[in-house]
Amino acid sequence: METIKNLNLLKERLLANYKKKNTPFFVNVSGASGSGKTTISKDISNIFKDNSTVFSMDNYMRGQKFVDEILKKNTCSYGWDDIRVFDLQMVSDHLYKIQNNESVSQPIFDRKRSERSEHEFNFINPNDLIIIDGIHSLHPLVGKFADISIIVECSLHDRLWRRAVRNLCDNRYGAKSLDKIITNYLFKVEPSFKEYEADYLKVADISFVNHEINFDFKHIRPQISEYICYSEIFSLSPFPEVGEKNVLENIRVFSSLNNKYLLYYFKGIPLIGQQISQVCFELLQNYYFFKKIQ
Repeated sequence: METIKNLNLLKERLLANYKKKNTPFFVNVSGASGSGKTTISKDISNIFKDNSTVFSMDNYMRGQKFVDEILKKNTCSYGWDDIRVFDLQMVSDHLYKIQNNESVSQPIFDRKRSERSEHEFNFINPNDLIIIDGIHSLHPLVGKFADISIIVECSLHDRLWRRAVRNLCDNRYGAKSLDKIITNYLFKVEPSFKEYEADYLKVADISFVNHEINFDFKHIRPQISEYICYSEIFSLSPFPEVGEKNVLENIRVFSSLNNKYLLYYFKGIPLIGQQISQVCFELLQNYYFFKKIQ
């Protein structure tokens, strides 16, 4: 496996290894939630323009009813991040058709409703290049189609705050609670991917190390709730094993006896400001240095 840390170099490698065939050429892009898979998939697609298609595996999530059912049966500890939430067999069936130059009607997952659309579909035609964008795109059912396989590696710190900003500030996602995003990511999202990461690293052709944080400000609206009265202010920095804070980031926690309020800044702009629970406050102390600044 080759390790690449520069996006332009990654593009050069793909261009050098791409071979036009009578059937589509598949590039599988895997990585944990918030690692930058979708952004990188779009960047790759931009090289080939109309001759490429991004195939999003997120559209194959089964929906809220399915999640509720497996939680009811106590067979799932990860909720939405359980691998069974993704209909990998349908993904595989659709890719087989595309590989054989057939078109497919891909479902569309509505994130605000947490269900697939009943009446809308993406009609995907075979193309010179198909980029499979998905956490589990290197799972055997999907990875078998890959001509080139990429795993995007990124620090836990970067992934956590990319997801927080995306889910809270991008109106296409509709999340409301920073507290839930942090606790869910650290308790469920992170361990769920760790179960498969070693296997995916074994089969990947390229490890792309992604340290860039590029928020899509066309869709981002800061989410700032009312400040609380506080007696202490802490500046947060990740432990070395968690990652490295970007020079453009600042994270502050305003604390009083009964209330905690977290502010996340990027490029000097406050993007997120919300109260967090005592549980979340204590959880973050397992991942971040809390430096008292007032």
